[in-house]
Amino acid sequence: MDEQILRDRLLESENLTADLPDEEARWLIEWGLAQIPLLIEGLTDEDAAAERLRALMAFIRRVNRLAARKQARPPETLVEELRGLLELYQQAFGAARPASERWLEAAARTLHAMPLRQAVQFLATCFQEEMPAADDSTASPADTD
Repeated sequence: MDEQILRDRLLESENLTADLPDEEARWLIEWGLAQIPLLIEGLTDEDAAAERLRALMAFIRRVNRLAARKQARPPETLVEELRGLLELYQQAFGAARPASERWLEAAARTLHAMPLRQAVQFLATCFQEEMPAADDSTASPADTD
């Protein structure tokens, strides 16, 4: 699997971070590049690697859009956005990390109050952390550190 080809594809995609200021966009792209080895670990099929890369790019686009527009939405509407982001994360990384409704609600409130840079970093990494079980109704995003 040629990792450089996947890196080049990610870098050539023009609209991944269009809604973010340069500094936040650069951070998100660098984060995405660092994820490529995890995406292709154990894969031998180039089509499967390309599909995972497409899912990663969709995830990055959603982080871009959600972080840039989070202030214009009440926290209640961010819960559905976080659910969609989790699905994209699972498609990219093949991980099934369910989040309880309570966790998603707490994450949405936390996200809404964050400065932009912190929001980008939170959205990109919140599903990498060990998450509470789906039935853990008492957990909050801070509990996953």
